[in-house]
Amino acid sequence: MYNLDRLLRLFSDWSIGSLVYGAGGFFTIFLIQELIFHSLIKKNRSQKPEVKKVLHFFYFHLLCIFRVFVRFELLYLFLRIVKHSPGPQFPWSLVYGAVSSIILTSGIFIPVYMLLNLGLVFLNSKAAQSETEKSQDSDPFIPDQSEEGEQTLKAGLAHNRGLKFTLFFLSFSIVMWNILGLLPVELETSEIVRTGLLLNGLVISCLILMVVQKIFKTTLAVLEGAEETERIIIIVRSLSKPVQFITLACILIWFKQMVLEIPGYANVLDKMINLFFLAAVILFIFQFVEILGMRLSSYSDQDTNNVDKTFVELLRMIIRISIILAGVFSAVQIITGKPLTALLAGLGIGGLAVALAAQDTLKNFFGSIMIMTDKPFKIGERVHVNEYDGTIEAIGFRSTRIRTLVGHQVIIPNEQMASSSIENIGRRPHIRRLTNITVTYGTTLEKMEQALDIIKNILDNHEGMHEDYPPRVYFNEYNPDSLNILMLFWYFPPDYWKFMEFSERVNFRIMKEFSEAGIEFAFPTTTTVLEQPDGQSLRFSMENKEVR
Repeated sequence: MYNLDRLLRLFSDWSIGSLVYGAGGFFTIFLIQELIFHSLIKKNRSQKPEVKKVLHFFYFHLLCIFRVFVRFELLYLFLRIVKHSPGPQFPWSLVYGAVSSIILTSGIFIPVYMLLNLGLVFLNSKAAQSETEKSQDSDPFIPDQSEEGEQTLKAGLAHNRGLKFTLFFLSFSIVMWNILGLLPVELETSEIVRTGLLLNGLVISCLILMVVQKIFKTTLAVLEGAEETERIIIIVRSLSKPVQFITLACILIWFKQMVLEIPGYANVLDKMINLFFLAAVILFIFQFVEILGMRLSSYSDQDTNNVDKTFVELLRMIIRISIILAGVFSAVQIITGKPLTALLAGLGIGGLAVALAAQDTLKNFFGSIMIMTDKPFKIGERVHVNEYDGTIEAIGFRSTRIRTLVGHQVIIPNEQMASSSIENIGRRPHIRRLTNITVTYGTTLEKMEQALDIIKNILDNHEGMHEDYPPRVYFNEYNPDSLNILMLFWYFPPDYWKFMEFSERVNFRIMKEFSEAGIEFAFPTTTTVLEQPDGQSLRFSMENKEVR
């Protein structure tokens, strides 16, 4: 079970001829890469100093990684050839298993360590450059020497130590498991050995999770300092938790192979594996929905589309609740082992009781759905509902928030919003002004016609005028104390403050031109005429305080 040859399936069933051919192929590859390595190093010596530094970094690390892998695998093949060659047989199977395991494991994990170490050094140097402003000729592979660069370098060294310890412990564990596979069956299946293997696996699991977390953390640190990487940051952050749960599930599958013969352990591990995979799937779907919702929300903020932001938020909330409920039901089904229909039947009575207790909440929820589907208003529009006049600030699942013109916030349940008459001021296509301009009864016919012409000229092709809505000016009424002129015009678009500025300019021009034309505005007055029967005027004498 624990033999490394059976775990990796690498060269395990090869004959002596195949091993010789394989060794020859690896030796040929070894010679070719050595020639390439030395030719590149020779070429690097003739490069400029600033180019030479970067080339040396690449050559020394990437080529050395490949050289280490080829050398270890070549040594492993030669060891296999020695074992299968005719003549004196290799007598120490335990020693051979240990040596071959060390060689093969080192040939795999040392290049992996070097490759990951190269990536960590690169990421941390990039993080140091993002924290400090670098010149254009700076070396992207040499960590910054500033305070921020030193902190980032320390973090990179800490990651490096953790990665080194993890790979060393994992390599040591694989070698020990391979050696245990060569021991007698009684010793291999003993309780002490199995307990040690479980503890060893637990330590490896923690180390692997630590490395995965540090990889995501370092990647996010680099991306946050770069430009135009918002989408990549969102994707990396969304994949962080699902990948960790999948890693845990894979580790538990590995544990399961160790405890197959221990009663009860395999069943528990099966449930835990399914739960971790379920958590990874739920988190991945949840994060995908969040990303899609963010994109739709940003798209709905644009004025060139018909996507309602409130509907997007409602859809996001419904999908979230559905995902959470599906995850809870699936988790309960995994833990209990009962079918989903039985669980739903058991929740029927409880669901009915909850529905009766939450009648008002359900009414408001369905009221919000009616608002979303009918769309009588949306966020940012000015409405007049009941006695409140203000701007829609938020539309929730229970209530709608309105910010009144005086600054107060009014919270109205969606049930009332769905059943009330709503005057949507924000959707008016224009602003209409209807004004009565009054002049005195002493105004002559010519002056009245001149007053009408003045107002018509002021409003002719005015600002914000629509061709289908020309201004209207009429002498329409005899008031008790004045002659009435009706002035009516429409302003496009319905920008209230621009409309007010235009109305002010119209008022100033009317006052100015009426004054120049000698047309007097009327104001509420009462004129009393007293006459004697014979038509003579009355005389007032204040001497005796009498009126005759």
